[in-house]
Amino acid sequence: MNTERHRSWSGRELADRLGIKPRVMLTQLAEWTRYGFLTRTGRGTYAQPEPQ
Repeated sequence: MNTERHRSWSGRELADRLGIKPRVMLTQLAEWTRYGFLTRTGRGTYAQPEPQ
């Protein structure tokens, strides 16, 4: 995600790149979004939040 900071990534795409099951990735993405580490940009897509 750091290589393309302004891009939205789907959970499935991230799971494929990391070699894990999509359901596990989506659960983790939801948690990271709650903590503010990521921003949900649409249905099933995530990006890094804008620097403050």
